[in-house]
Amino acid sequence: MIANVAEDYIITDSDLKKLLLLEKSALPFSDVVQDHHYGTAASSLKLISLLSYFGQINSLVSLSGANLEKHQISKLAGLEVSLHLCAARGAQPSERMYEFGELQASWIISGDQIRLTESLQGTSVLATAIVVKYLCMWGHVSIAIEVISDLEPHAANCVLTHLLSISTLFGKGLKRLPHGELKDRWRSFFKCMSKILEIFSKDSLHQLNQQYIYFLSSTGHHEPAWKLVKRYRLTNPRLNFFVQMQKALDEGKISKASKFADQLILTNERLDDTGNRPAPFDRNVAEAALCEVNSLLRASGIDVFIISGTLLGCVRDGRIFEHDKDFDLGIIGWEDQFSVAQALLSSPNFWFSAKGLKGHELFLLGVVHVPSGYEFDIFFFHDHGDKFKHGIQSRRGYTIHYLFSKFELSEKEFLGQNFLIPDNYQLFLDENYGEDWRTPDPDYFVKLESPALENKSGDSFAYAIRHDMLNMLGKRSSPEKGLMYVEKMKKHAQRKDQPKPSVINAFLKKLEEWDKC
Repeated sequence: MIANVAEDYIITDSDLKKLLLLEKSALPFSDVVQDHHYGTAASSLKLISLLSYFGQINSLVSLSGANLEKHQISKLAGLEVSLHLCAARGAQPSERMYEFGELQASWIISGDQIRLTESLQGTSVLATAIVVKYLCMWGHVSIAIEVISDLEPHAANCVLTHLLSISTLFGKGLKRLPHGELKDRWRSFFKCMSKILEIFSKDSLHQLNQQYIYFLSSTGHHEPAWKLVKRYRLTNPRLNFFVQMQKALDEGKISKASKFADQLILTNERLDDTGNRPAPFDRNVAEAALCEVNSLLRASGIDVFIISGTLLGCVRDGRIFEHDKDFDLGIIGWEDQFSVAQALLSSPNFWFSAKGLKGHELFLLGVVHVPSGYEFDIFFFHDHGDKFKHGIQSRRGYTIHYLFSKFELSEKEFLGQNFLIPDNYQLFLDENYGEDWRTPDPDYFVKLESPALENKSGDSFAYAIRHDMLNMLGKRSSPEKGLMYVEKMKKHAQRKDQPKPSVINAFLKKLEEWDKC
């Protein structure tokens, strides 16, 4: 039985918190789905949608294999897996693709209207919402409209309400934006949803387009984003500042981007859509992905080694830190980037943008482990005289550089495998985190405090400060953490690189206000 109220299909902060707890629990899905929160049709659909949005394919596969009959959740999870993987990999459906009753995933991808119309008769809101979402992602808007038109008004409202709530996740900054083929699919989703809402719910079009602006500008499509911004500048000036900041970053105008970042902090509107809020993270899955890429690259003759927080976790705890949310690898020499790319391309489980291969300008290559949805970074260490130089290289056009004493590599057992680490790892960690790295410090800000920073001043350093502040606002960090950051900023940054007092005060005030909510 479906929920009686369309609002039940809206993904809320409570759903996100529940998913975070679910990822940390050891309960099998058969127990979890009996939980009150996941006991309704609406909550089952939201669970599937969130796992897919976060790229948690392993969890979806587990759910599909749990043989849960309630709301047909296992069968729907299998359908979602097939469609998501085709969207992420740009693949065509195979004969072994999952089916849901008489409905075949391949019909959605190819836009087989006759077969879809016949197979969807009498199906649930859950199945219809998944079908419409992927029809939009593959650009079959006319078929999506036909499917919605065939629903009774209540069911159509539930489907559209849920799909609209998915779009708001992009505005909340809950994860890094999708890459490659998947990015194109989500852009198609927004385009098609705009046309659908023009017909069925013009009042909701305003909400969708605001999330579309964040998506477009964050993925580098500034002109279409700006056209939409013009509609909302008077009611939501944040949209203007956000697009201008992203555009300035893409153009390499870092100082200008800092000014718009300050305006974002000063605005009265909520700021929870500017930073990367915590996404579900299972370090067991992350460690398995780390071992997989280590084996793949080492087998290809590439001397990949663990660095940064991953190295710190290895040395201090013997595991990836649970709060890390990713892992970091290093390669000595930018020249090996093409060997790394070739090795990664040999496996369907890894994806990266070919545009990220920048020759001697490459310092960081972002890679996605497709089955888990986790992203990790491969840093390329450049020869820099008596030092190695690497950098946190943003897709938005700026790089923060770090200098390390040169090192060789040595073997270390970690997570049941042989990994490479810097042979002078203690000095490496001293230079990265300071000599107190053996003592956990939850308030250490590497872009601000690291002794390895090449430049502790300048446009990129100044913007990195704003970026940290926006992230803390997005995550709704505690006022104590915000105050600690400001104190460290004043200690480590020159006055000319710091935001004005009015911006700092607005930053601290917002954290205090939200802490009371």
